[in-house]
Amino acid sequence: MAENPAGTVNNTSINLGQILKLVQVGNLYGNISFHLGDMVHTETEAVLEEYQRYLAATFSPAEPELYQHFRKGFEQQRWAILSGEPGNGRETAAIALHAWCGMRVHSIPLNEQPGKRLARTLPVPGNGYLVDLTLTQIDGSIVTELRALRARVAENEAALTILTRPGQLTGELHEIPVFHVRRPPGIAVLSEHLKRLIGENAQKVWTTWQGVQDKVRDAGPSDAVRLARIAYQSRPTDDRTCTETWIREALDAYGDWKGELNGWFAEHSGDTAVWNRIALIAVAVLEGRQALEVFDAADDLAQALGERPRGVGGIFGPGVDLTLETVGAKRVPGDGVCFTRPEYADAVLEYVWEQLPRLRKYLIAWMSELVAERPQLVAPVRGACVRLALSRRDQPLTVEFFDSWAKSGRTRQAAADFAAEAASSPDLGKEIRKRLYDIARNPLSDHHQAMAVASACVTYGRTNPASALTRLKWLAQADSERVRQAALDALEELARDGERWFEVVGALLNEWCHEGVSPRRREVAFRFLVRALSASTEGVPERLLWSRTHPDVARATDHVADMWGAVLGRGDDDLTLEAVGTWISCVLEDAFRFEEVADILVRAAAGGRSGLSEGAVSRRTVTAGRMIVHWCERNGVDLGTRAVYTLQARLYKAHDPASSV
Repeated sequence: MAENPAGTVNNTSINLGQILKLVQVGNLYGNISFHLGDMVHTETEAVLEEYQRYLAATFSPAEPELYQHFRKGFEQQRWAILSGEPGNGRETAAIALHAWCGMRVHSIPLNEQPGKRLARTLPVPGNGYLVDLTLTQIDGSIVTELRALRARVAENEAALTILTRPGQLTGELHEIPVFHVRRPPGIAVLSEHLKRLIGENAQKVWTTWQGVQDKVRDAGPSDAVRLARIAYQSRPTDDRTCTETWIREALDAYGDWKGELNGWFAEHSGDTAVWNRIALIAVAVLEGRQALEVFDAADDLAQALGERPRGVGGIFGPGVDLTLETVGAKRVPGDGVCFTRPEYADAVLEYVWEQLPRLRKYLIAWMSELVAERPQLVAPVRGACVRLALSRRDQPLTVEFFDSWAKSGRTRQAAADFAAEAASSPDLGKEIRKRLYDIARNPLSDHHQAMAVASACVTYGRTNPASALTRLKWLAQADSERVRQAALDALEELARDGERWFEVVGALLNEWCHEGVSPRRREVAFRFLVRALSASTEGVPERLLWSRTHPDVARATDHVADMWGAVLGRGDDDLTLEAVGTWISCVLEDAFRFEEVADILVRAAAGGRSGLSEGAVSRRTVTAGRMIVHWCERNGVDLGTRAVYTLQARLYKAHDPASSV
């Protein structure tokens, strides 16, 4: 892709090792919006930018001239519809368009309440936004919200692309330019990726090789990318391996896994070969872990199957290297165990699950035991289960794994982490989100499943807050106090993400606090708001500091006033008193904070733009005044103190109907 002098996205200096990890993540979560799973030490925005730069750099349109002409128009209008069949590269085309304009793409998930999700999106200047309508029922409200979003995007100098299937939008958004994304030739996609992964000289050798051309002639973009990845991972590390050997071995690895595994299992049949099969499965699940861990786990699987553990020894045992050679694996520096061919582990897992169905219940029980007894193996086991479900496009399998782990306190967190990964996936998420919803609506008495749901909502709520909050609101009205507390803890954890604060608190204020809502849910929301308003740093309420340092001071101040309004609307009790005390103490310690505190409390009592009745305003005002009096009496503060007296006067004067006469 040519350099764009107007853009700021640089397609050089890409970390290829990191990109290979991200391609695996992208396969699960899509190319745009994903949670990073185990990559907890990687800064999300930096990784997302690097990955999108790589995708833009390797984008290969099927019709380059048409695409370049369309891109010129997009550069001016900054919005478009990309129509095409799944697998044709619509997301990558969107990334490339935005990258040309110097923008990154942020996906807007429409899993639930799409109209509300679109309405709540506030574009940030310089960002690109993508809306995928391919799985959404389009009605008039969606079209209206898309137009409104487009207007906000234009005001903020952002950009918007919409993904659709062919014929899905037939004139509803006639004013938007449409680009039809057709499937590019597999060899073209392979060529662009190989240029970045192995260099242009080696790429030319690959793409002119007849066997390579035959292999990718009918390949889709994702398969061509897979071959490029295998080529990079299997490249020779010495001068003795010739190019022909390298290419042939990579093509073999790309090829017929099922046929090869059929042959391997036929060769290793009978009672004497059971251990080899067990070892093969253990390496597939735990590839990359140390030999001791892998073979100890293999012994556990043998016992679960009623077989005698082999006890080959995990480090220097006499049978270790022989067993590894038999299953096509080797030891690597650090005593890790890996297959000799890339991506073979996933092929083994899928084959075993598909061809040996009688093993499934034993495998699930074995993996559950590994998760329960060996915390250091939780991440690889969970990753193997996610990849298995993904490769099979098997949504019910995600529910099966979750249910098997959510039954026990020992595996509950692993169940939550697994569910969070799967729930964030466009391909795998629907069934597991439904399962989380069903549990939230009707939690069992043993608590474990409901607690797992609450924990999962924290993680996947960072990419899909609306969906997570829907489940948390049901947990918040469960019979069990433990479950309600778990919902409160999840809300607080989710709200710690600064980008999600407005969305979390906005949902509480709009959907949890009003009359007609379950009293239990209202109680959880009230406790959240009070705890947030009570928190202080060096004697100053944290929400007061936040509102005065936020880039949009007016919006943040209104937001905090709305929080106080909900608390005052609840009435007076000890929790309200705790929050009031934090703010009154601040005024007593620092007179310069008086105007800020008074302004917010006056707004809160008035109800802002909520259109409260005079009676409701009076009740809030009286509650605020009474709480100030109670706190002062309990803490020995003279009610005649200037700050206290003046604050009381400001509250009552602001809401005295006679004061304006």
